[in-house]
Amino acid sequence: MRLLLRLSIAVSTLVCLVVATLFGIELPFGRAGRSLTILGLLASSVAILLLTARLANRRQPDSALAALSPEVLFRKAVRRTRALAGSSRARSSAAVHRRRRGARVREVELAAREAAADDDRLAPENIRSSADALFRLIYLAWDARDPARLATLVGPDQLRTWERLLEANERADEHHRAEVRDVTQIDLVGLARTQEGGDTAIVLIEADLAIHVEDRYGNQTSARDESGNAHRLCQYWTLALQDGLWTVHAVEKRGEGERHLSEPIVARR
Repeated sequence: MRLLLRLSIAVSTLVCLVVATLFGIELPFGRAGRSLTILGLLASSVAILLLTARLANRRQPDSALAALSPEVLFRKAVRRTRALAGSSRARSSAAVHRRRRGARVREVELAAREAAADDDRLAPENIRSSADALFRLIYLAWDARDPARLATLVGPDQLRTWERLLEANERADEHHRAEVRDVTQIDLVGLARTQEGGDTAIVLIEADLAIHVEDRYGNQTSARDESGNAHRLCQYWTLALQDGLWTVHAVEKRGEGERHLSEPIVARR
Protein backbone atom coordinates (compact mmCIF):
# COMPACT_ATOMS: atom_id res chain seq x y z
CA MET A 1 0.00 0.00 0.00
CA ARG A 2 2.79 2.42 0.88
CA LEU A 3 4.52 1.64 -2.39
CA LEU A 4 1.35 2.40 -4.36
CA LEU A 5 0.87 5.64 -2.42
CA ARG A 6 4.43 6.74 -3.19
CA LEU A 7 3.95 5.85 -6.84
CA SER A 8 0.72 7.87 -6.96
CA ILE A 9 2.44 10.89 -5.43
CA ALA A 10 5.31 10.64 -7.90
CA VAL A 11 2.92 10.36 -10.85
CA SER A 12 0.85 13.31 -9.60
CA THR A 13 3.97 15.42 -9.16
CA LEU A 14 5.14 14.58 -12.65
CA VAL A 15 1.75 15.43 -14.15
CA CYS A 16 1.67 18.80 -12.36
CA LEU A 17 5.17 19.69 -13.53
CA VAL A 18 4.42 18.64 -17.12
CA VAL A 19 1.24 20.75 -17.14
CA ALA A 20 3.13 23.73 -15.72
CA THR A 21 5.78 23.39 -18.40
CA LEU A 22 3.35 22.94 -21.32
CA PHE A 23 1.08 25.85 -20.38
CA GLY A 24 3.83 28.19 -19.29
CA ILE A 25 2.57 28.53 -15.74
CA GLU A 26 4.94 30.84 -13.90
CA LEU A 27 6.49 29.27 -10.82
CA PRO A 28 8.11 31.29 -8.06
CA PHE A 29 11.83 32.05 -7.93
CA GLY A 30 12.03 33.18 -11.60
CA ARG A 31 14.80 31.49 -13.58
CA ALA A 32 15.67 29.32 -10.58
CA GLY A 33 12.06 28.12 -10.62
CA ARG A 34 12.43 26.90 -14.20
CA SER A 35 15.59 25.01 -13.25
CA LEU A 36 13.78 23.45 -10.29
CA THR A 37 10.93 22.44 -12.61
CA ILE A 38 13.36 20.60 -14.92
CA LEU A 39 15.01 18.91 -11.96
CA GLY A 40 11.59 17.96 -10.61
CA LEU A 41 10.62 16.40 -13.94
CA LEU A 42 13.76 14.31 -13.97
CA ALA A 43 13.46 13.31 -10.32
CA SER A 44 9.80 12.38 -10.69
CA SER A 45 10.52 10.30 -13.78
CA VAL A 46 13.29 8.42 -12.04
CA ALA A 47 11.15 7.91 -8.94
CA ILE A 48 8.29 6.51 -11.04
CA LEU A 49 10.66 4.12 -12.83
CA LEU A 50 12.21 2.85 -9.59
CA LEU A 51 8.87 2.54 -7.76
CA THR A 52 7.33 0.72 -10.72
CA ALA A 53 10.34 -1.63 -10.79
CA ARG A 54 9.97 -2.30 -7.05
CA LEU A 55 6.30 -3.07 -7.53
CA ALA A 56 7.11 -5.40 -10.42
CA ASN A 57 9.79 -7.11 -8.31
CA ARG A 58 7.19 -7.93 -5.68
CA ARG A 59 4.56 -9.17 -8.12
CA GLN A 60 6.67 -10.60 -10.97
CA PRO A 61 10.26 -11.09 -9.77
CA ASP A 62 11.35 -12.63 -13.08
CA SER A 63 10.21 -9.74 -15.27
CA ALA A 64 12.65 -7.45 -17.05
CA LEU A 65 11.30 -4.39 -15.23
CA ALA A 66 11.89 -6.04 -11.84
CA ALA A 67 15.62 -6.14 -12.63
CA LEU A 68 15.67 -2.33 -12.31
CA SER A 69 14.34 -2.27 -8.74
CA PRO A 70 16.74 -0.83 -6.14
CA GLU A 71 16.76 -4.09 -4.17
CA VAL A 72 17.82 -6.13 -7.21
CA LEU A 73 20.39 -3.53 -8.27
CA PHE A 74 21.78 -3.44 -4.74
CA ARG A 75 22.07 -7.24 -4.57
CA LYS A 76 23.83 -7.28 -7.94
CA ALA A 77 26.22 -4.58 -6.77
CA VAL A 78 26.99 -6.53 -3.57
CA ARG A 79 27.59 -9.75 -5.51
CA ARG A 80 29.81 -7.93 -7.99
CA THR A 81 31.79 -6.30 -5.19
CA ARG A 82 32.25 -9.62 -3.42
CA ALA A 83 33.30 -11.29 -6.67
CA LEU A 84 35.86 -8.58 -7.33
CA ALA A 85 37.13 -8.83 -3.76
CA GLY A 86 37.35 -12.61 -4.05
CA SER A 87 39.18 -12.33 -7.35
CA SER A 88 41.58 -9.81 -5.85
CA ARG A 89 42.24 -12.09 -2.86
CA ALA A 90 42.76 -15.05 -5.22
CA ARG A 91 45.28 -13.07 -7.30
CA SER A 92 47.05 -11.93 -4.17
CA SER A 93 47.13 -15.49 -2.81
CA ALA A 94 48.44 -16.80 -6.15
CA ALA A 95 51.17 -14.15 -6.19
CA VAL A 96 52.23 -15.05 -2.64
CA HIS A 97 52.20 -18.73 -3.57
CA ARG A 98 54.38 -18.08 -6.62
CA ARG A 99 56.93 -16.14 -4.54
CA ARG A 100 57.03 -18.85 -1.85
CA ARG A 101 57.23 -21.53 -4.50
CA GLY A 102 60.07 -19.84 -6.39
CA ALA A 103 62.14 -19.33 -3.26
CA ARG A 104 61.46 -22.89 -2.13
CA VAL A 105 62.44 -24.39 -5.49
CA ARG A 106 65.78 -22.57 -5.47
CA GLU A 107 66.50 -23.76 -1.93
CA VAL A 108 65.51 -27.39 -2.56
CA GLU A 109 67.37 -27.65 -5.86
CA LEU A 110 70.54 -26.40 -4.17
CA ALA A 111 70.15 -29.10 -1.50
CA ALA A 112 69.37 -31.73 -4.15
CA ARG A 113 72.55 -30.94 -6.07
CA GLU A 114 74.47 -31.40 -2.85
CA ALA A 115 72.74 -34.76 -2.26
CA ALA A 116 73.43 -35.80 -5.87
CA ALA A 117 77.12 -36.03 -4.98
CA ASP A 118 76.20 -39.26 -3.15
CA ASP A 119 73.41 -40.43 -5.49
CA ASP A 120 72.86 -38.91 -8.93
CA ARG A 121 69.21 -40.00 -8.85
CA LEU A 122 68.72 -37.04 -6.45
CA ALA A 123 69.84 -34.46 -9.00
CA PRO A 124 66.95 -32.02 -9.67
CA GLU A 125 66.85 -32.71 -13.40
CA ASN A 126 66.71 -36.48 -12.79
CA ILE A 127 63.89 -36.14 -10.27
CA ARG A 128 61.89 -33.90 -12.61
CA SER A 129 62.45 -36.28 -15.53
CA SER A 130 61.35 -39.26 -13.43
CA ALA A 131 58.27 -37.34 -12.22
CA ASP A 132 57.30 -36.48 -15.79
CA ALA A 133 57.64 -40.10 -16.91
CA LEU A 134 55.72 -41.41 -13.88
CA PHE A 135 52.93 -38.91 -14.43
CA ARG A 136 52.39 -39.96 -18.03
CA LEU A 137 52.74 -43.72 -17.36
CA ILE A 138 50.32 -43.58 -14.43
CA TYR A 139 47.65 -41.84 -16.49
CA LEU A 140 48.11 -44.39 -19.27
CA ALA A 141 47.63 -47.21 -16.75
CA TRP A 142 44.62 -45.45 -15.23
CA ASP A 143 43.02 -44.91 -18.62
CA ALA A 144 43.59 -48.61 -19.42
CA ARG A 145 42.17 -49.62 -16.00
CA ASP A 146 45.31 -51.66 -15.34
CA PRO A 147 45.89 -52.09 -11.54
CA ALA A 148 48.80 -54.46 -12.19
CA ARG A 149 50.63 -51.75 -14.12
CA LEU A 150 49.77 -49.15 -11.49
CA ALA A 151 51.28 -51.42 -8.81
CA THR A 152 54.71 -51.04 -10.43
CA LEU A 153 54.47 -47.24 -10.40
CA VAL A 154 52.93 -46.32 -7.04
CA GLY A 155 53.30 -47.23 -3.38
CA PRO A 156 50.90 -49.56 -1.53
CA ASP A 157 48.76 -46.88 0.13
CA GLN A 158 48.25 -44.86 -3.05
CA LEU A 159 47.58 -48.06 -4.99
CA ARG A 160 44.78 -49.04 -2.60
CA THR A 161 43.21 -45.59 -2.99
CA TRP A 162 43.22 -45.78 -6.78
CA GLU A 163 42.04 -49.40 -6.80
CA ARG A 164 39.00 -48.38 -4.74
CA LEU A 165 38.24 -45.62 -7.24
CA LEU A 166 38.55 -48.02 -10.16
CA GLU A 167 36.24 -50.51 -8.41
CA ALA A 168 33.69 -47.75 -7.70
CA ASN A 169 33.74 -46.75 -11.36
CA GLU A 170 33.25 -50.37 -12.39
CA ARG A 171 30.22 -50.69 -10.10
CA ALA A 172 28.78 -47.51 -11.60
CA ASP A 173 29.42 -48.85 -15.13
CA GLU A 174 31.55 -45.78 -15.81
CA HIS A 175 35.01 -45.42 -17.30
CA HIS A 176 36.74 -42.25 -16.11
CA ARG A 177 39.21 -41.65 -18.90
CA ALA A 178 42.11 -39.21 -18.87
CA GLU A 179 44.62 -38.13 -21.48
CA VAL A 180 47.68 -36.02 -20.68
CA ARG A 181 47.71 -33.14 -23.15
CA ASP A 182 50.71 -31.33 -21.70
CA VAL A 183 52.87 -31.28 -18.56
CA THR A 184 53.37 -27.53 -18.25
CA GLN A 185 55.62 -27.38 -15.18
CA ILE A 186 57.29 -29.64 -12.61
CA ASP A 187 58.97 -28.01 -9.60
CA LEU A 188 61.05 -29.80 -6.98
CA VAL A 189 59.77 -28.39 -3.68
CA GLY A 190 60.84 -30.97 -1.09
CA LEU A 191 63.63 -33.41 -0.28
CA ALA A 192 64.12 -35.70 2.70
CA ARG A 193 66.76 -38.37 3.34
CA THR A 194 66.87 -40.86 6.21
CA GLN A 195 69.46 -43.25 7.59
CA GLU A 196 67.27 -46.15 6.46
CA GLY A 197 67.65 -45.05 2.86
CA GLY A 198 64.04 -43.93 2.44
CA ASP A 199 64.78 -40.93 0.26
CA THR A 200 61.70 -38.93 -0.76
CA ALA A 201 61.16 -35.96 -3.06
CA ILE A 202 58.14 -33.69 -3.37
CA VAL A 203 57.27 -32.29 -6.79
CA LEU A 204 54.57 -29.82 -7.71
CA ILE A 205 53.09 -30.83 -11.06
CA GLU A 206 50.97 -28.65 -13.33
CA ALA A 207 49.42 -30.27 -16.39
CA ASP A 208 46.56 -30.03 -18.86
CA LEU A 209 44.35 -33.11 -19.14
CA ALA A 210 41.50 -34.15 -21.37
CA ILE A 211 39.05 -35.90 -19.03
CA HIS A 212 35.75 -37.51 -19.88
CA VAL A 213 33.41 -40.09 -18.40
CA GLU A 214 32.29 -42.93 -20.63
CA ASP A 215 29.21 -45.00 -19.77
CA ARG A 216 28.46 -48.61 -20.71
CA TYR A 217 26.97 -47.47 -24.02
CA GLY A 218 30.04 -45.51 -25.05
CA ASN A 219 28.46 -42.09 -24.40
CA GLN A 220 31.00 -39.54 -23.23
CA THR A 221 30.77 -36.47 -21.00
CA SER A 222 33.75 -34.14 -21.01
CA ALA A 223 35.05 -32.47 -17.85
CA ARG A 224 36.13 -28.84 -18.21
CA ASP A 225 37.59 -26.28 -15.83
CA GLU A 226 35.83 -23.03 -14.91
CA SER A 227 37.10 -21.29 -18.06
CA GLY A 228 35.70 -24.04 -20.28
CA ASN A 229 39.12 -25.33 -21.29
CA ALA A 230 40.73 -28.73 -20.86
CA HIS A 231 41.07 -29.71 -17.22
CA ARG A 232 43.99 -27.98 -15.47
CA LEU A 233 45.68 -30.04 -12.76
CA CYS A 234 47.96 -28.74 -9.99
CA GLN A 235 49.06 -31.36 -7.45
CA TYR A 236 51.85 -32.22 -5.03
CA TRP A 237 53.28 -35.70 -5.67
CA THR A 238 55.46 -37.45 -3.10
CA LEU A 239 58.04 -39.66 -4.79
CA ALA A 240 60.02 -42.34 -2.94
CA LEU A 241 62.86 -44.58 -4.06
CA GLN A 242 61.69 -48.18 -4.17
CA ASP A 243 64.00 -50.92 -5.49
CA GLY A 244 66.17 -48.20 -6.95
CA LEU A 245 63.33 -46.51 -8.86
CA TRP A 246 61.14 -43.51 -8.09
CA THR A 247 57.53 -44.41 -7.31
CA VAL A 248 54.54 -42.28 -6.27
CA HIS A 249 53.55 -42.64 -2.62
CA ALA A 250 51.10 -39.77 -2.18
CA VAL A 251 49.11 -37.31 -4.29
CA GLU A 252 47.68 -34.11 -2.81
CA LYS A 253 45.78 -31.18 -4.21
CA ARG A 254 47.44 -27.78 -4.17
CA GLY A 255 45.66 -26.58 -1.04
CA GLU A 256 46.34 -29.81 0.83
CA GLY A 257 50.02 -29.95 -0.06
CA GLU A 258 51.10 -26.35 0.50
CA ARG A 259 52.62 -27.38 3.83
CA HIS A 260 55.46 -28.94 1.83
CA LEU A 261 56.70 -25.44 1.03
CA SER A 262 57.72 -24.97 4.67
CA GLU A 263 58.83 -28.47 5.71
CA PRO A 264 62.52 -29.10 6.57
CA ILE A 265 64.90 -29.98 3.75
CA VAL A 266 67.26 -32.88 4.52
CA ALA A 267 70.05 -33.18 1.95
CA ARG A 268 72.45 -35.34 3.98
CA ARG A 269 71.89 -38.46 6.01
